[in-house]
Amino acid sequence: LPRAVHEKFGSAYTGDGLQQLPPEGSGRGRPKPSGYRRPERVLDPGFPLEPGDYVRVYPVPARYPEALGIDWDKRILRMDADFVVVDKPAGIPSHATKDNLRENTLEQLRLHFAGEAFSDALRLPHRLDIDTSGVLIAAKSGAACGRIAASLQAASGEKRYAARVQRDESREEPCSLHDGLRLEHFQLRQTHGPHRFVTSSDDADAKHCALVVEKVHRESSDEANVSVRLLTGRTHQIRGQLSAVGWPIVGDNLYGSSDYPPTGFVRSPGLCLRSLEVTFQLHEASHTIQVPDRDAFAFR
Repeated sequence: LPRAVHEKFGSAYTGDGLQQLPPEGSGRGRPKPSGYRRPERVLDPGFPLEPGDYVRVYPVPARYPEALGIDWDKRILRMDADFVVVDKPAGIPSHATKDNLRENTLEQLRLHFAGEAFSDALRLPHRLDIDTSGVLIAAKSGAACGRIAASLQAASGEKRYAARVQRDESREEPCSLHDGLRLEHFQLRQTHGPHRFVTSSDDADAKHCALVVEKVHRESSDEANVSVRLLTGRTHQIRGQLSAVGWPIVGDNLYGSSDYPPTGFVRSPGLCLRSLEVTFQLHEASHTIQVPDRDAFAFR
């Protein structure tokens, strides 16, 4: 890989032996052309290229400078022999994005714990959206990561969130919010723009979504703080399901707007969504980690 490219852009990708580029509009869930290989991140400036290699470079990467000034010692919720749990701030990714390797929670934790035997092995068994804050687990080994991830997807795992929602004024009769409200939808994933959440679907690829609104704390007739327990874990599930019943999350520029976004990546810097509590099982012991009660609705 030419050193000038590496020094200017920091990282690039290569799909060694790629026969042809993915067709226009191809994406998640769509078949890739014959010979396609998933691109791999390349950090070595001396990486050799061969004729026919496909190189993707991001000259203007997305930036998250807030990640560089965080005092992680103040955000650690629990340290264990197998994991560390932090209160992730809103506004930074959980892990590396396709165009930015450094400015994310996982990489900054690796740097924070540099010198510890586990630092390079840290990995995430789950993740939070960029603009969501709260409980995030980093496992200290691949084995621990796999076990925690499996527990979070099984009956032994639970996730609770806090959100501030507002009535969608474009809907004449939004769902009535009350303690114990159970919401069930099917998620239809979209390559571009927000995923769709519908009450029924014949699509074989539709994913079942379920959650319970455990508590409703009314701020006014049009706004409330809610505590939510996930029964399934889908991308953007809470955001999409609450929006689908007429109560989008405050600050959600993806699911809270009636205008269809032109691209699939839309930031919501004022998103009022927070991971409150995570429960999982590891080595036959149950672990529950939560943010302090005083910070439950501190969304930033």
